[in-house]
Amino acid sequence: MGTGRAVCIGVCEVAPDRIGISLSRLASCDCDAMRMQALLLEQGFLYARYFRTEDALRDDVTAAIHQASLDSKAGDLFVLTFSGHGVQDKTRDANERDRLDEFWILRDGAWVDNDIRMALKDFVAGVRILVVSDSCHSGTVTSLLGTWADGSLAELSRDEQILKVRGLNAIQPKEIPKDLWNLYKREEWAYLSARLSEPIVEAGAIDASVLLLAACSEDDVTLSGSPNSAFTTALLDVFGETPAPATYDELVTRIGQYPPASLPFLNDDDVKDARGAIPFRKQRPFSI
Repeated sequence: MGTGRAVCIGVCEVAPDRIGISLSRLASCDCDAMRMQALLLEQGFLYARYFRTEDALRDDVTAAIHQASLDSKAGDLFVLTFSGHGVQDKTRDANERDRLDEFWILRDGAWVDNDIRMALKDFVAGVRILVVSDSCHSGTVTSLLGTWADGSLAELSRDEQILKVRGLNAIQPKEIPKDLWNLYKREEWAYLSARLSEPIVEAGAIDASVLLLAACSEDDVTLSGSPNSAFTTALLDVFGETPAPATYDELVTRIGQYPPASLPFLNDDDVKDARGAIPFRKQRPFSI
């Protein structure tokens, strides 16, 4: 039997003293990460490192993932969860087949999708990696391909009413307004230029098998809430039902049947199923 390890990240806001501006604060991301940590430990994971807002710095998160890669061997499961702002922007790299870069916004600023792929590249073949991204535009945050699904938040006011019935308060899209993002890019231009000019981690360059469970497609947004974000709330509720979902496909289908704050997406572009093994997406969710 393998071993489970995890890194769970929640970022409610960027530190304004680090980038010179304040981005909109989200209500639930720390709690999302804490609940995911608890769920994984209940499944028998050896450890699940929790990064709350104040601790979720780019270098520290990268170091924690690298340590997990050193600890992991074939047959193990590593889970990386993120709840926070997600951003999408036009790329300068023709190798990004969707022509877009996706970002997670950590405490000290944007973490580029290629940096996420670079961190996952440290894991050896035979390790399964599940990435759970409760953020806007998350459908391709670990992938070079586009999902091109239609957005599902055209009637936000209707979704807000449904979510309030489910006990979610402080509802707020987890998207940064364009004017704030453009201001942020000017403040962080030197850093972003350096990161975006790094060689891209090509499709097939990650030896481990990576499955992305995204709160929404790349062109959609998802919602914060209280005590938990809409997607994390649905995930926890569905996983706790009897009977529990038997596969990741079933998990996504059942989350999608909840009031449509967003439509979850399962991206298996970087899955490498071993011969004779149960396909990753057909395995019991979070099972080691």
